[in-house]
Amino acid sequence: MYLRSRRVPATCAVILVSTAAVWAFGRWGADPPVTARLVVVGLALGISAAAVGLGGADAALDRTAALRWPAWRAGHVVALAAAVGGALVAAQAIGEPLVPNLVIVRNCAGFAGLAAFGAAFFGAARAWWFPMGWALPTALPLPQDTAVMQALTWPMAETGTAAATFTATALAVLGTLTYAIRGYRA
Repeated sequence: MYLRSRRVPATCAVILVSTAAVWAFGRWGADPPVTARLVVVGLALGISAAAVGLGGADAALDRTAALRWPAWRAGHVVALAAAVGGALVAAQAIGEPLVPNLVIVRNCAGFAGLAAFGAAFFGAARAWWFPMGWALPTALPLPQDTAVMQALTWPMAETGTAAATFTATALAVLGTLTYAIRGYRA
């Protein structure tokens, strides 16, 4: 019942469909920049679908549980990032990888942090705004010639870009801590 209250079955279906779509469209011979944009949007879509599970059916009921909620909430964020990223990493094991696995891990962590931040301040129903709101503009062909632009367009940056890695890590840590401590807004 707990998994159903967190919409896990529906979320798993969306994650599988978005992963299959990214994998299939990425295999049709698109050039690498288009494929990378497709991966960014697909990961953000998966995280956005999972973000609705960051809130339960009743916030007051969640607060009465005997579990230590900060650790449990942090686990939710890590689990949703792992589910979305793991699905695409597993799909990439079939044939040529679309993007490096480190990019998938970095992007899932950053998007999960954004979703957690959104759930903490705007509620789980609106938490999807943040990952999709950051992913869609950065999927445009924007220049990455300065550290500021690399930080703003971190989902599209290549592996080893310090500004992108720092930004994604900061978003993941701050979003997870905010959600773990504050909980979700009802």
